Amino acid sequence: MMDNKETKKDNDNVTMNDMNKTTMNEYNSNIYFNHASTSYNTIDDTVAIETGASKIIATNENLTTIPETESQTGETLISLRLIEFNQIITENSGLQAENKILKESNLKFQNLKEETDRGFKALQVQLDKLYDILKHKQSYIDTISTAGTSVSTNFDEEIAQRNIQFPINSIKNLELLEDQLIDTNFEKVLVKKFSRICGTSGMLKISKIGLQLTRCLFTDELLNQLTWKGIKGCTKVPFMNFIKTRNLFFKIIHLADKCCSAKDSDVFLQNSAIKHSGQRMKRNSSAMKIINPKKNKIEIEKKTSTENEDPSSNNLETIIINTPDKEIHEEEANELLRDGFRGLDDKENKIDDTPDKKIVLLKHRKQ
Repeated sequence: MMDNKETKKDNDNVTMNDMNKTTMNEYNSNIYFNHASTSYNTIDDTVAIETGASKIIATNENLTTIPETESQTGETLISLRLIEFNQIITENSGLQAENKILKESNLKFQNLKEETDRGFKALQVQLDKLYDILKHKQSYIDTISTAGTSVSTNFDEEIAQRNIQFPINSIKNLELLEDQLIDTNFEKVLVKKFSRICGTSGMLKISKIGLQLTRCLFTDELLNQLTWKGIKGCTKVPFMNFIKTRNLFFKIIHLADKCCSAKDSDVFLQNSAIKHSGQRMKRNSSAMKIINPKKNKIEIEKKTSTENEDPSSNNLETIIINTPDKEIHEEEANELLRDGFRGLDDKENKIDDTPDKKIVLLKHRKQ
């Protein structure tokens, strides 16, 4: 009897174990199913799994023992791929923005470089032109500095032997020159000599160099005795009759100004050289009067204070400029004083006490 009871008890235990295993398998299946199909929240390593009307609590240790399905693994991989793809798109967007900025900067740099190159090319052209102008000017100055003194006298034996002296200062010498120019060799000598005045570059203009050559060939006094065609009842001599002399002037000018024609040369001689010779004579005469040292001597009187004057002014001196023309010489006198000039010896100066010829400039401290 006791054996039957023990056998029954053992059978009941086996049955309960089988039921417990079946219940645990269903429980695990429900957890796995609900974990794959419902949302969950994790708090302190605990997963809340919703199953219809009830909620089952499981730990992470239990979940790690639950095998994943193929659908869950695929969704997880897709999510990871989507995240990586979004990151790649974001990085590419940033690179595209940076690339756009670089392209714009490169375009601006290229435009600036092209503009700078154009500016340098234009500047180079201007510098080349300026260099050519300075080169011709220097050549012109060199020819004048070397030839200016020689052309004003008998500059070589051949010309001296013909009794001709430049610049021509009388009608008689002008007629002599016209006769001597019949000799073409003599004409070539004169062209060669006077071309040193204007040069032979062909780049100059008659309006710039014509008067310089005119001064070397003729004096204003001679030109003032000439007219171009001649006027009835006028004592002036018509210059157009001096054909060889006019031709000499043209040949010399044409070497310096290749664009100048014979007609241009005659127009210059008529309207500039001859027509305005009287005005040039007046200007030269006025200039000589201004710079004449006898009429423009600046006399300086140095006057020191006496005992009867204010004692505080004993170290002062008054500079008095005596000059015939205040307007012309006041600036010059001030310049002398600024340069430290304190006057000449009183014995060498004749002081004019006329008020309108005495300028009290300023008082200086004695040094």
